[in-house]
Amino acid sequence: MKHKRWLPIMCAVGAAMSLQAADISVNNDITTDTTWTNTNTYILNGVIYVKNGATLTIEPGTLIRGRPQGIGGAQRLNTPGALIIARGSKIRALGTKAQPIVFTDMDDDHYVGPSPAPGSGSYAQKNNLISQKWGGVILLGRTFVAYGATSPNASVTVQIEGTAPDGELGKYGGGDDLDDSGVMRYVSIRYGGYVYGTNNEINGLTMGAVGRGTTLEHIEVFQNCDDAFEWFGGTVDGKYFVAWADGDDGFDWDEGFRGRLQFGLRVQGISKLGDPSDKGAEMDGGGSIDNAMPSSIPMFYNVTMVGHGVVSNRLKNTTFNFRDGTGGRWYNSLFMDFGGAIALIEGPLDGTSHTSAKMTTYNYGHYKPGPGTDPRQNGGAGLGSSYIGYDHAFESGDKMLEIKNCVFWGYNYPNAFGCPANDTNLGATFGADGNDGKKMILGYGPYTIGGTPYGADTGLNLFNVGGSNAWNNTWLGNDPSGLPIAALERSTTPINTAGSDFYPITALEPNLPNGSPLLAGGRTPPADGFFTPVTFRGAFENTKMWAGWTLASRLGLIDWDENNVSEGDYDDPTIIADYLTYTIQFVADDASVTYAIQHTESLAPANWQTIGTITGVTGLQTFTDTRPMAGSGFYRVKEQ
Repeated sequence: MKHKRWLPIMCAVGAAMSLQAADISVNNDITTDTTWTNTNTYILNGVIYVKNGATLTIEPGTLIRGRPQGIGGAQRLNTPGALIIARGSKIRALGTKAQPIVFTDMDDDHYVGPSPAPGSGSYAQKNNLISQKWGGVILLGRTFVAYGATSPNASVTVQIEGTAPDGELGKYGGGDDLDDSGVMRYVSIRYGGYVYGTNNEINGLTMGAVGRGTTLEHIEVFQNCDDAFEWFGGTVDGKYFVAWADGDDGFDWDEGFRGRLQFGLRVQGISKLGDPSDKGAEMDGGGSIDNAMPSSIPMFYNVTMVGHGVVSNRLKNTTFNFRDGTGGRWYNSLFMDFGGAIALIEGPLDGTSHTSAKMTTYNYGHYKPGPGTDPRQNGGAGLGSSYIGYDHAFESGDKMLEIKNCVFWGYNYPNAFGCPANDTNLGATFGADGNDGKKMILGYGPYTIGGTPYGADTGLNLFNVGGSNAWNNTWLGNDPSGLPIAALERSTTPINTAGSDFYPITALEPNLPNGSPLLAGGRTPPADGFFTPVTFRGAFENTKMWAGWTLASRLGLIDWDENNVSEGDYDDPTIIADYLTYTIQFVADDASVTYAIQHTESLAPANWQTIGTITGVTGLQTFTDTRPMAGSGFYRVKEQ
């Protein structure tokens, strides 16, 4: 049977593009509605705010660069280039798969746009150790945040991490969980992460109290010095997130984050020498005190995480670190190749605190907790109808913190370590930070590593919860022949940094192989209008949904073998022209086959129509769509 090749391309109709882009220096805050066009390159000369209710619209294919130290306004001299959307203002970053919007440093010449560039020098190389070259992107909103004993309270606001205090401009928080900070689609954020000081760094994409009215889809953070994505409170949802080789955590939340995410890829690596990725996800509840409300209870489906590899033998290289009263719900996800343990779940220091360990026993529900109360109790009188609390769909028996229908492969120490509360910071051996290392770590053990005993049986076995596999997790072991994805290739030459040898990924084929038992059998996501109703495990079924627009795929770090991808293959035809006609190219490899060029205006639902055929030829073929509105929607080439 012949392999079917499907080649969709998402396009937008637009005016003809100029080949000569001007460099536009952005020196002052944006105070009125503004559009950045893809005929220019925009240089962030310092921390730039969009404020006063203004909306910044960014066209597909636009390139934005940030200086390592800019010139900025009088209050922000010598700050790094960064873009901050202040409360009440909006961003409309309207990238497409064919023309993503790129935020990067001053030298990166590997980008997609009206004039695509393949990159040169280090920027054309995998694992190039470039990072911390500018700031990042920050969204600030008005949801409730968990900070202090009086929260949730609409008057509670907090200064965002990563910038110097700048009055109300740098604040986030409020009382509107449905707040709208705009839209970001098909955006690549690269090589950023300016560090002001300890615990004061700019993440790739920082979200402070961002509300559910905001749309975030198809966003990549590549080699950021600090976290890739960090949420400080908020209810914002996201789909198709890529966190590649950041210098800290891939996903980090705090202060009452309650959003949803589906289809996330997190790959550990080295952003620069001395800065390897830390945890897969670092999760905290409230700011300043453990029992601040509302607790962080997001819900994630279909995430794939790949660690540094078991050969790194790094005890701290954990997938999950739950701390400070957080919940968190992970489903239908695939976690693999970590040097340490699967999870650390912080227990109490004094036996009475509202802690993450307790969240594994709290039943899930629609709660409006009052100040300082645990999430099992109702409350919140006078908060107003806009406070939606924990509004995720849930099933009977669901807990505030749980990891269900997930798959684990390739760990040095797969069990969640159990460490009793102590004064010797024993938990820090396995990745707990600061005083958290002195708290009980929920898990099971004990273990002896290098002749030293660690751990205690503290009651949680992710594969035998309550004496049965009630959480339906799967442990696949460490056998390389049992690799759950199509392919994983690492460099044979290590990079020695931070006291260890690391073998960075050189090619990852993250889709599930044809016939994999993981293609079905997971938990059905809630029918809540957000989640896609799939039951495969991990972020990838058998499609190339993230090819082309991400730098990771353009560098060949995310790669696919056509023989393992039977349908939904997103190999892009080459765009020759896109106005007034739309011209694509593809390779025909069999003269006996008829190739049907098909088009649909939407994928939900798809209504593919054959608009032309090519047969009796081999080699490079060209097809031009001359119909009105050519280029709008999706194309594919299907063998008949």
